[in-house]
Amino acid sequence: MRVWLLLIFAGLLFGCNSSDDTIAEEDDQPVAVAPGITLLRSALSYQLTPAASDGQLQQLVQDNNQFALQLYQQQISADNNLFFSPHSISTAMAMLYAGAAGQTATEMAAALQFTQMPAQLHQTFNAYALKLKQEIADHQAPFALYSNNAAFVEKSFVVKPGYLDLLARHYDSGLYTADFKVQAALARQQINQWVAQLTNNRISQILPDGSVNSDTALVLVNTIYFKARWYQVFTAANTANASFTLLDGTERQVPLMYQSQMRLPYHQGSGYTAISLPYENPALEMLILVPETGNFTEFEASIDAAAIADIRALMQDRLVDLHLPKFTLATQFPLKAALQQLGMQEAFSPGSANFSAISDTNQLFVDNAMHQAVISVDETGTEAAAATSAVIGVISSPEYAALRIDRPFIFMIRQQSTGAILFMGRVTQP
Repeated sequence: MRVWLLLIFAGLLFGCNSSDDTIAEEDDQPVAVAPGITLLRSALSYQLTPAASDGQLQQLVQDNNQFALQLYQQQISADNNLFFSPHSISTAMAMLYAGAAGQTATEMAAALQFTQMPAQLHQTFNAYALKLKQEIADHQAPFALYSNNAAFVEKSFVVKPGYLDLLARHYDSGLYTADFKVQAALARQQINQWVAQLTNNRISQILPDGSVNSDTALVLVNTIYFKARWYQVFTAANTANASFTLLDGTERQVPLMYQSQMRLPYHQGSGYTAISLPYENPALEMLILVPETGNFTEFEASIDAAAIADIRALMQDRLVDLHLPKFTLATQFPLKAALQQLGMQEAFSPGSANFSAISDTNQLFVDNAMHQAVISVDETGTEAAAATSAVIGVISSPEYAALRIDRPFIFMIRQQSTGAILFMGRVTQP
């Protein structure tokens, strides 16, 4: 009988509004509960002092950003909206990579842009997670950022202690036992409940009907949830319907937010304008890239991790009269084909996949991989699965600028101190 792995990436980004509850602090993170599922955990504790230098951490950020841009370019089509969390995907894939060996591991490293040696890579992933958490806590602004990792394993399946130790030490994750053989439908429901709880019930069906069955051995899950308010909120009374020009030249009426004289990082480049919206917690920013009309496709094809870093470095404070659409996006797409196109072939091949670091069985392979993410942006802020930051300098005499975002744009939530892209997307049809 074949046994297979299912990878789940649940990213969440939602807008705040006046009726929302008060934003929780980091210590208010909800506890994951999966009724009927038993938690197995290594005797080893989560490593709070991983051995990773600043250079190694920055290399991981660059590698993950490169993967993010490759996946972005692969998923876009002529006029589709797109939103995903490369941070969530990279983290869950790193958990799987820890169990791979041989050609399977080699292909995974190449596809995912993992350039560090495996032992160091997991240390650096841990170091980055701790750095992000500490940086947010240091600013003490009302904020919520929860990232959780877990592995759900068939209760009769024997996992190597070394793999369990690695999950615990570097990803703060245990193994939940589930009865996939006899009660696959119930196990699917339980995992969906776990994900729903950790995403504030915004993602309630990450596993659709039929996605797990009696052959399922292990389901790896990463969830990430973020909620924060803008540093400068928009006045709701200023929001009004206005025309938004689509890529095909047609127009659509959308709610356009407006605020005058917002002090924001801003840059007008050749064929595009860039702006950064900081959150109340100064560790975070939403970077928005707005190509000129008729230049969207060309500009989009030209961006890579280095280009984004260069654009951000050129931005300076301006007093900006800003129009920005309110928008909500929901994306769910299978990652199997995407990862195969990037060169990750053997992991999906029954009889060839090598996950010998997880178990002695030679029957493990990845049957599928899925990603789901949601975002909503409004006058008050953003509620999200991960966030990035910007500490905005003040210029002595800020110039005035005006930006009316009434055409397709690219956005990302990134951590300013490292440049890490935690979320990325495009809005072509708000």
